[in-house]
Amino acid sequence: MSRTEIPQNLLEVAKTIRQIADDLRGDIDVQEFTEYVLTIFFYRFLSEIVTHHLNNYGQRFNPSFDYTKLEDRIARLGEVETLREKGFFLFPSLLFGNVLEGFKKDIYFFVPYHIRFYEGSISLQTYIDFTEAIINTEFNITDISLLIDYIFGNIYQDIYYNFQGLSLETEVKLENKIKKLFSCVKKQFPKLGDTTYFHKYKKEQLIQLIDTIKKKNEKLVQIMDAVAKIPLDDFIKQTSNCNIETILEIQENLMEISQQDKTKNT
Repeated sequence: MSRTEIPQNLLEVAKTIRQIADDLRGDIDVQEFTEYVLTIFFYRFLSEIVTHHLNNYGQRFNPSFDYTKLEDRIARLGEVETLREKGFFLFPSLLFGNVLEGFKKDIYFFVPYHIRFYEGSISLQTYIDFTEAIINTEFNITDISLLIDYIFGNIYQDIYYNFQGLSLETEVKLENKIKKLFSCVKKQFPKLGDTTYFHKYKKEQLIQLIDTIKKKNEKLVQIMDAVAKIPLDDFIKQTSNCNIETILEIQENLMEISQQDKTKNT
């Protein structure tokens, strides 16, 4: 696929994303909620691309190889090469499908240890009793919005590193594009619930905080589950050879198509 070529079924994907937004938004503004769905779709898109890429490589040596089942410590061996070829990398534990599966099994799903304390705020592991290192499952919870922020933050760093050495004008253009694509992630999907940073809360506030996160998580799982059902086999086949710069262009086109349609319908 050339840098300017658009996947054939992009319009169909955009239509499905708008329908998901209409079905799940409740009283939230359709434009803002569509941005949430687009962001979740982008997370799946990136996960599918890296999985397809690494499965193609691994299955040359082992036909049953499945990157989604790999342990992170083993997956790390292919990180540098994947960064060079695709421009970004995702560990198996952070793939869209694996994260969704974890939260569908348990809305209090606890993320892997090596990312648990990102800025002290992704997961609350017995924060109340942390100094005594007591494990109390009642207070084990992960805020999905912060987890996605962490994942996109890593991807942002990968992208920024790969764009070093470009002209200043190109760097600024790409940086603005990335900020646009990641904007609602940095705001933690505000209409779904309050922004949460565990370290700012006192003991007596944590139970209410956990309830807020649970409700926010339930809505994000609804969105993720709907996005997971979008047929993407052909879409991924058409885009599997794309690097991150082209992937960003495709996602930007998808956003523009969605926004154009919303304008027509208002």
